Amino acid sequence: MKRKNFSYAKFGYIFCIPFVVVYLIFSFYPLIYTISISFSDREGPMLASAEYGIYKTLQTDKNGNEVLKADPFGNYREVLGMQTFKRAVGVTFKLWIINFIPQVILAVILAAWFTNRWTQIKGQGLFKLLFYMPNIITAGSIAALFSAFFMFPVGVVNNTLISMGVLEKAKNFGVDATATQLIVSFIQFWMWYGYTMLIVISGIIGLNPQMYESADIDGAGPVKQFFFITLPNLRTILLYMLVTSVIGGLNMFDIPMMYVDGGPAGATSTASVFIYRQAFAGAKRYNKASAASVIMFFIIGAFSVALFFIMRDKDAAKLKKMQKAEKRALKNAAGVR
Repeated sequence: MKRKNFSYAKFGYIFCIPFVVVYLIFSFYPLIYTISISFSDREGPMLASAEYGIYKTLQTDKNGNEVLKADPFGNYREVLGMQTFKRAVGVTFKLWIINFIPQVILAVILAAWFTNRWTQIKGQGLFKLLFYMPNIITAGSIAALFSAFFMFPVGVVNNTLISMGVLEKAKNFGVDATATQLIVSFIQFWMWYGYTMLIVISGIIGLNPQMYESADIDGAGPVKQFFFITLPNLRTILLYMLVTSVIGGLNMFDIPMMYVDGGPAGATSTASVFIYRQAFAGAKRYNKASAASVIMFFIIGAFSVALFFIMRDKDAAKLKKMQKAEKRALKNAAGVR
């Protein structure tokens, strides 16, 4: 009887304890602490001191005298008014779009190629490993590698282009804003397209094979099956890729940092680089950096919600509304009786 009534549910909670503890210490507490600093006047050495308070701004009283007044959202207003922050957010979105679009297109093409039932590719495991390999290399190592590739005046890229006759003399790619943005975007694309490909492959493998069997009977070829069966049924996978890409792309930091001071004219100064420089360079404005972090948190959250809304299953949403309407009608009918 004891064995029949024995519950194993508590072991699940016990196994969750280490994760919860680590999350609370290293993620949740820093998040709350960052939010609290964003409303304060903590800058430079003041971070190590207990003498700090709500951020204050210079205002005028009724008599026209200048006085310091509490302004909790002053840091947010100042950050949103900074041209460097606005440019950093714009650069972040630009770099994300440039690397994400070709990344998804190539990942979907490769996934369709590997899962094609008509052409069995030999050595699929080796190809998948090679495509995924850049993702397991540390970003710092890749940044150092590409810095060496585009080194001026002597580098692999310059030497190759000169030998091919594309360039007459060595070009300093590090002082060209467009070149630096394309290099950073290409590195991001190269690092993540293999990971995205594996996610798409897992989604395709999970689809019901009976749909393809029915399509074969109806005479639909591989191209029609891909566009009318595979892609529409990958909505959830594509949503996952978009959301995770937005979160990762808008937090771009390691690769853009390969260029000193955000590259020429801030071409690679992303929002994360801006936050880093506010907090750990110059006056060490921790409050401004925290405010910028919270702003980016809400931007990422807003985009994620928008993506969920745009890519939701409209038919399923309509069905849920109809079911709710039917339940209300039944309740009303029961109430009348």
